[in-house]
Amino acid sequence: MVFVVLLFVNTSDYMSTSESAGVRLAIHAPTEYPFPDTFGYSAPVGFASSFGMKKKLIHRLSEPYGDCIHSENYDKTDYIYQQYDYHPEGCHRSRFQTKLIRDCSCGGPRFPVPKSSRHCSAFNAIARDCLERNIGDMGDFHHITEAMDCKCKQRCREVVHEVTFSTSKWPSGATDLDDCDGMTESECENYYRHNAAMVEVFYEQLNYELLQESEAYGLVNLIADFGGHLGLWLGFSVITVMEVIVLVFDVISICFHRKSDHKMNNERMNYLTYDGDTTK
Repeated sequence: MVFVVLLFVNTSDYMSTSESAGVRLAIHAPTEYPFPDTFGYSAPVGFASSFGMKKKLIHRLSEPYGDCIHSENYDKTDYIYQQYDYHPEGCHRSRFQTKLIRDCSCGGPRFPVPKSSRHCSAFNAIARDCLERNIGDMGDFHHITEAMDCKCKQRCREVVHEVTFSTSKWPSGATDLDDCDGMTESECENYYRHNAAMVEVFYEQLNYELLQESEAYGLVNLIADFGGHLGLWLGFSVITVMEVIVLVFDVISICFHRKSDHKMNNERMNYLTYDGDTTK
């Protein structure tokens, strides 16, 4: 299944500071807020851009094995994307916006604000100076976690779409173009080439890849190894004790037999001596 869409961008409306013309796409799960400026892909005008997707599921282990967080356990009090699942990128932006609201009493224009707050007005010089000063001191929003000594953790359950991107020049000379009333074929082709982008999105594979973390050494392994070592050393200990007992018994037995043999020899010598005297 392929999703194909033709997008018009009307480059005549662009500002003179614009360096490129096209559209920006972000591929994300339905419950996630899109961040095309950070995780997006550019589709330029005058080209057919193809995006091949492969779905990947990532299952991470939480404490004590890892440092991830479950989306349902995240406190969304200051999260500016309330209707969507937790995302580390949204956490960075929420911290940044919260810092601006606390210092300037209004939020920056780039990101949403909580219902109890408002955006800073471009006509308010004090608020504008406050925003510029804070942004200059903190840097961009990805540095806010360092300044506030907080950390935006990865999600324990994450859906990732790996994208393969390719482009080809469009339209070609043989393309049948519509909506070219009053224009020649060359003018119509030139209009599409400077104002339209063809986008194709499709699944490269209908299956998905699962990356799952698992404990390398669990409690069961610990108990099994402990029992094995305990049995081994106890076995050695019992054998050693038995060997010592046998050794002591052998030593006593040898000493006893030597004493008995010595006594018997003495008696035999006495007997021989007595018998000789009698014979004489």
